[in-house]
Amino acid sequence: MVFALLFLATIPMLTKIFTSDFGTHIAIGREIIQSGSVTDREFLNYPSLGMRVPNGEWGFQALLYLVFAAGGVYAVSFLCWAVVFGIYLLLHRSMTLRGANPYLAVFAIFAFSGFLRIRIQPRPEIFTYLFIALTIFMFAEFYFGKRKRLLYLFPPLILVWANMHPSYLIAFVLCGAFFVDGLARAAWRKELQWDRLKNWVIPPVLVGGVGLIVCGLNPHGYDAILVPLHLLSRGTGGGGGGSSILMSISELTPVKGTGLYLYYKAAAGFAACSLLLGIIGRRVYLLDLFLFAIAFKGAWDSARAVSMMGLFLSPGASLHLTGFFEMVGEWSAPKGAQKRKVPPEGKKKKKDKRDQAGKSKPLEPPRVGISWGKFTVSAGMIVFLAFFGSVTLSFSF
Repeated sequence: MVFALLFLATIPMLTKIFTSDFGTHIAIGREIIQSGSVTDREFLNYPSLGMRVPNGEWGFQALLYLVFAAGGVYAVSFLCWAVVFGIYLLLHRSMTLRGANPYLAVFAIFAFSGFLRIRIQPRPEIFTYLFIALTIFMFAEFYFGKRKRLLYLFPPLILVWANMHPSYLIAFVLCGAFFVDGLARAAWRKELQWDRLKNWVIPPVLVGGVGLIVCGLNPHGYDAILVPLHLLSRGTGGGGGGSSILMSISELTPVKGTGLYLYYKAAAGFAACSLLLGIIGRRVYLLDLFLFAIAFKGAWDSARAVSMMGLFLSPGASLHLTGFFEMVGEWSAPKGAQKRKVPPEGKKKKKDKRDQAGKSKPLEPPRVGISWGKFTVSAGMIVFLAFFGSVTLSFSF
């Protein structure tokens, strides 16, 4: 049922291609595949022919051209949809690992689907969204799940990420957020002994160090890791001319004053309500506060980052809602619905012959009843998502 809901939630993400960079990425990808090399010289823009332009997005462009050559624009649209579906699955799994209700996790993901749809186009940052979700999933699996060895895929992920989009610094920020949260939880439980800490301290530090080494294996080298820091500190060290040039680049435009500022304010309102519900349900965690801070700081400095806010806000929102509804369930439960206390061994009465004879009778299997409330809610969500997706899809092609 949950899988079906996630699938239906991705239908509105299947859109036609309208980005102006599509042809450029296809042309560069074709050159890479046909020549078998990645050039660092401009060959498409006539006034800049021969100028050195390191291409840190060549991995995406090569993949995009292969998909386009195999199935045309519809195959590219399907690729974008498949990436979104993977993002939803990874986020949902990371939420349930931390104790979120599966249906509330779907709701939290769908609540921010409109944000993600802003940038679901064949551009390199679409894989940034996927890699962010994959990073959150791997660290959630390490700290809260059982498949802890998945964390050792972090360095290969960084290597692929660095050759698709120069935004891989986010991965190290997420690594630090999970690590500090783990230390805080250990301190809260008074488990700061080295014998316990070394099992989960050494692996993240190790994979993070290896990731820092391999991230430089891209056309930009190690300079690309400083790009986000330049974005955050733009305009602080020079005159107005340089700042105005930077402000003309859409990636560097602050969200305030843009059309995406409405989305930003809506996310702020949703986050405030979510935190309030989390406080009531006692489900506010340090990790989610870190993720909230990453979401709002990144989107405040770069309007385009509004589209990825849901990746950082939905995990915390799902836990806040889960805690709130569990608390409401406890409040609304009848007073007599408490577990019966088991008498101590010494106070147990001796059983008579009839009890001993009845003990040998086979027990009937318990009857599992259908929760019609959950069934109705799930059916309603399926109908709504199917209708919403079909209407959105009809306007997309």
